[in-house]
Amino acid sequence: MQPWFESLRNKAGLYCCAKADGHPLDEGDWDIKENNYRVLLQGKWTVVPGDTVISGPNKLGKAIVWFQHPGELAWGGDTSTSILCFIPGSAA
Repeated sequence: MQPWFESLRNKAGLYCCAKADGHPLDEGDWDIKENNYRVLLQGKWTVVPGDTVISGPNKLGKAIVWFQHPGELAWGGDTSTSILCFIPGSAA
């Protein structure tokens, strides 16, 4: 599965595994609300930016999110969690 993970890119063309590890999500940790995917990160629902969604087949089956915590981001002082990529589970 490593070649598949390393090949994943978001809609902006950025590789998902280049800067963050993927975190598999249980069914209750992600959903769709108002036509947007959401993920539960650090106890808070976070809307997944549309350009981070991967639309290809999910070989793992579970939804996966790649994100960076505050402080891992480059200069700028951003204090929010940044979603780099998201692939919905196969049940979506």
